[in-house]
Amino acid sequence: MTPAQKRALFPLSAPRWQTLAFLPFHTLAAAVDGYFEAFFAIIPRGKR
Repeated sequence: MTPAQKRALFPLSAPRWQTLAFLPFHTLAAAVDGYFEAFFAIIPRGKR
């Protein structure tokens, strides 16, 4: 693999459009994680 191909495949800083493309996914993942954390926090646990 040539250095030019490596630079194209693995840039040191991601382009802005690529960074913004993942924003909706990260937002959804954080919302789902928060929902499950809150949901399971209110469920009483059984006797141990």
